Amino acid sequence: MNIAILMSGRVERFNTVLDLNKNNLIQPMLNSGHNVDMFGSFWDEHDTESCIHAFQPHWKVTDIETLTPFTGGVVNNFNEHQERIKKYQHNDDSKVSNTLYWLYKLNRLYKIVKQYEYMNNVKYDYYIRIRPDVGLRHPFRVDDLNLLTDDTIITHVDHVVRWGGKLYGCGEGWVDDNFCVGKNVWRFKGNLLDRMP
Repeated sequence: MNIAILMSGRVERFNTVLDLNKNNLIQPMLNSGHNVDMFGSFWDEHDTESCIHAFQPHWKVTDIETLTPFTGGVVNNFNEHQERIKKYQHNDDSKVSNTLYWLYKLNRLYKIVKQYEYMNNVKYDYYIRIRPDVGLRHPFRVDDLNLLTDDTIITHVDHVVRWGGKLYGCGEGWVDDNFCVGKNVWRFKGNLLDRMP
């Protein structure tokens, strides 16, 4: 099977989980005979190039952008953007603009993968989304892919982690954007969207 790993998010701690992701995510897929390709969309940060280099030769496409408050893909109308932040009370507990930025990256990354499929006449059977600063503590059970249906995903439950005196994670027992696995539903349904970029 063809498996696409979609990686986006913060890269500053990627090296602390690099071996976990190679040994517990990529290697079990390869050992099971699957083709694994990686796609990445990142902001231009200090460790971005190092993160990309660390996952060679698995990349098919990587994308690096400079982030500013005026990044066009995130903010089409800056005044509307500011109004929404004010409306939804952007503060330390509710970072609306941060959410917009990572949702933008997820959307951009998915479009990159779909364009790659279209241009190369290839289809991925499964998509795995993971952040570069999140590592799997145990090997992924590849047979679990067979349990997926067209309307289910595999995800994890977040746990709050203390790191250097700070708390990380959405909250105890929350589901967040760190990791999930899903089928390429359009492939199996033969939808017209499957043939479009």
